[in-house]
Amino acid sequence: MGRKLDYLTSELKKPLIVVAFGVILFVVLNNLTFFGNKLAVFFDLFRPIITGLGIAFVLNLPMRSIEQRLLSNPKRWYYRWRRGISLTLTLLLAVLLLTALVWVVIPQLTNSISTLLELLPQYFDRAQRFVSRLTLSLELNQEFWNTFETVAQDWMSTANKLLKNLLPNLYNLTMGVTTGVYNLFLGLIVCIYLLIGKDKLIAQLKKLIRACTSKRTADVTFSVAAFTNETFRKFFAGQLTEAFILGVLCFIGMSIFRMPYALLISMLVGVTGVIPIFGAFIGAGVGAFIILMIHPLTALWFLVFIVVLQQLEGNIIYPRVVGTSIGLSGLWVLTAIIVGGGLFGFAGIFLGIPLMAVIYRIVGDVVDRRLQEQNPVEISEPETAK
Repeated sequence: MGRKLDYLTSELKKPLIVVAFGVILFVVLNNLTFFGNKLAVFFDLFRPIITGLGIAFVLNLPMRSIEQRLLSNPKRWYYRWRRGISLTLTLLLAVLLLTALVWVVIPQLTNSISTLLELLPQYFDRAQRFVSRLTLSLELNQEFWNTFETVAQDWMSTANKLLKNLLPNLYNLTMGVTTGVYNLFLGLIVCIYLLIGKDKLIAQLKKLIRACTSKRTADVTFSVAAFTNETFRKFFAGQLTEAFILGVLCFIGMSIFRMPYALLISMLVGVTGVIPIFGAFIGAGVGAFIILMIHPLTALWFLVFIVVLQQLEGNIIYPRVVGTSIGLSGLWVLTAIIVGGGLFGFAGIFLGIPLMAVIYRIVGDVVDRRLQEQNPVEISEPETAK
């Protein structure tokens, strides 16, 4: 009787799990707004910790290299304090890079804006003369200009309404910036604690997983976690290296062709180049606008130069630096950016690609294992032939 009961329980276990999962999914989908709001509250509550985890992951890349390559000699006096020394050097490097970025960008951006304000009357005069010549050459009648004036007035009215609607939201904007700075400060503190005690935290987490799960589940969890960490590490390290190379090449090219604001625009192209696929084009657009204030024709040549540089970077530099480490084709990369950006905004653009690579690898392993179990001969023969 006991064996029959155990047999029935084991047979009914999987259908019951499927039914329970279906019920939970149905409830969540029918109350998506409610669960979305609760999830947003949860993320807001743990935002400093999440921010700290993200900063710690990025800073761990140079910190790990410093600790393993420069401070790895156990016979040296600093070996005992290598973790603290590597963390201090990493933080100093980050502060120096941010200071240099602000020191270069803000003065030149202020100069560009002031130059634009000075040249605006000349641009308006040129535009007016161009319109006059266009009117004479095309013989446009007065009715056309009356319609154009009406449309322009509608645009100005809409712009005034937008400005009036933006003014009451200045308080919310100020509070958002203050909250962001506060979360960033707490995130930095969390980041320092995580980087100092990361070995101990990982060991404690492994003990917890082994205590709460079976050995097979624990081994699978550790394998997936190791692969996820390696994928994210390679992706972010590759993106940072590729963005740095792109910024340097942009500066060299602009200096050779004697384009204005070479350092400012190259830093913008390098910083925005961290964003996959679209980042360099964003920096190029801002750079072209800055050059347009001074030399309109040079702005056109700058766009041609950026297009050539992008082709060089996309076909030669990016495959060698990032390579096929994430194991995704261009279609899946673009899909990851669109879906990640749509769900999680700016952060989703960064996290979408390596997360898609992890999911792609896991699904591929599961499919291969199932096919191997169903048709071991058919699967093994092509692999042997390869």
